[in-house]
Amino acid sequence: MQAAVPGRCLRPARSCALWLNAKPEDGRPAIQNRRFMEESEESMVSGFRKAIPLAFVSLFLPAQLPAQTAADSSAIRATALDYIEGWYEGDAERMERAVHPDLAKRIVFRFSDGDEITETDAKALIKQTERGGGSGTPEAERRTDVSILDIFEGAASVRVDATGWIDYMHLAEVDGRGVIMNVLWEARPR
Repeated sequence: MQAAVPGRCLRPARSCALWLNAKPEDGRPAIQNRRFMEESEESMVSGFRKAIPLAFVSLFLPAQLPAQTAADSSAIRATALDYIEGWYEGDAERMERAVHPDLAKRIVFRFSDGDEITETDAKALIKQTERGGGSGTPEAERRTDVSILDIFEGAASVRVDATGWIDYMHLAEVDGRGVIMNVLWEARPR
């Protein structure tokens, strides 16, 4: 390795201009911010010293921590089934248990002159369920397929495949129980 010569840069030519611009009190060119470079080097060494034990400890941790438990998945599935089975059975109590009072259920209808978003809130959905909901759907045709798409902490994304539509739901843990906060749905093509 070459020895450092005052006023001579050992770095590639492009970076030399950055380091040789300062002139100390005696007027000779010198490496800019020598003290800063020494402090940076000390800081880097100190950082490595701190990182080594963390890297060592991480060798003994699982590669990925479990994002959910079987109980979490079970509770999420039960909430989604309360929603869809409650709809088919006209069971307003199950529907009310599944949805948060601030639920927003939306669909985008596409028309030639523009799109229209229709929203249903929790009260209206529970009322529709109470009036029979999907109870006119023959039992053999009732689809209640629940797919948990993702779970993180107290939030989950769920897909429910129903007879004539697909619901994409967001569930949240509120007051210790999972409830449906949002539903975006699309009708199946006929």
